[in-house]
Amino acid sequence: MFEKIFDMDISVDRVIAFVGAGGKTTLIQKMARELQENGKKVIVTTTTHMYRPDDTWNGIEVACMPCEEEPGKVKGLPKEEYLQLKNKCDVLLVEADGSRRKPLKVPAMYEPAIPEDADLVIGMAGEAAVGLTLEEGCHRPELAAKLLGVSVDHRIERNDLIKILKSEQGQRKEVTVKYKMVIVEKNGNYCYIKDEDRKVGFILLAAGNSRRFGGNKLLYKIDEKPMYRHVVDEIRNIENQSLFYKKIVVSQYPEILRDLEQEDYITAWNHESELGISHSIQLGIEAAKDADAWCFMVADQPYIKGKTLQNLVEEWVKSDKKIGCVSFRGRRGNPVIFAKEFYEEFMHLTGDAGGKIILQKHLDEVFYMEIVDERELEDIDRR
Repeated sequence: MFEKIFDMDISVDRVIAFVGAGGKTTLIQKMARELQENGKKVIVTTTTHMYRPDDTWNGIEVACMPCEEEPGKVKGLPKEEYLQLKNKCDVLLVEADGSRRKPLKVPAMYEPAIPEDADLVIGMAGEAAVGLTLEEGCHRPELAAKLLGVSVDHRIERNDLIKILKSEQGQRKEVTVKYKMVIVEKNGNYCYIKDEDRKVGFILLAAGNSRRFGGNKLLYKIDEKPMYRHVVDEIRNIENQSLFYKKIVVSQYPEILRDLEQEDYITAWNHESELGISHSIQLGIEAAKDADAWCFMVADQPYIKGKTLQNLVEEWVKSDKKIGCVSFRGRRGNPVIFAKEFYEEFMHLTGDAGGKIILQKHLDEVFYMEIVDERELEDIDRR
């Protein structure tokens, strides 16, 4: 059940950290039992404090040490011992946050204690908080009040749980890997919250040198309009104007930068276009470093449709994959979306190595959206 709910691949998601409130320890115990029934060797540990396991934990290996400062609790192992645990099991379940038995929590500056080797983080909140004031039902109510823009006397609504689960000041704080959210309902059932509000930055790459074209092709007119404007106008006319929380154009051409600055694009001037497309990509990412994902589009693809871009982003979010791209009968093309988990890989690209290299390394993480008009993928290289 849990492997399906949380889209877990145990061959990859070997260290699973639990943050938030509302029943972390209970979920860890249930997940450990299920994984054991499926033939997996499981170890449970913590990077903070958790209540000492009682008889209901019989048969589950818990690797912790006594907590002298809080009798009745156990605490995490020294780092050297913790690092050995993954080699002794198939799955390591880690309680990485404390909530003082409150059903809701917002982390302090020094929380949560997500281990560096975590592959999956599960953010949790308890429905039992609904109807209570923040003061009554939330650990660190003053931080929750600040996040939600209310007072500590505010009565918690279900939507507040979702906001906290999705917020980078809430349960998503310090998460740089795969992340899933769950609300523990009052009857003990688990309600998985789908993340459909990811911040996607749109990055328009318009810094090519147009060597084969014999001039700046991006200013070349197609149907009485500069080539790059075709893409820009399609983006401007999409139905869902909240699709991209930020739009960036990377270019070496002042005409393009000045024009798109008037359209609320963040402009990234590429003074070193000779460094290749990798440099343009990196400039774009740095301009939208706080994004959950980046949607890359090239400016020499004038027949792309705004509806195609919108559909790709919306369908990719639903897919839970880390990469998304359009394709026509198996031929991949732009636009392409990459989740922020690939930041380091992008920063190590050089020359004309682009996202294709990263995509090829992670084919199992790619969502493909088939299009019906091959012309949308056509890029103009020659007059």
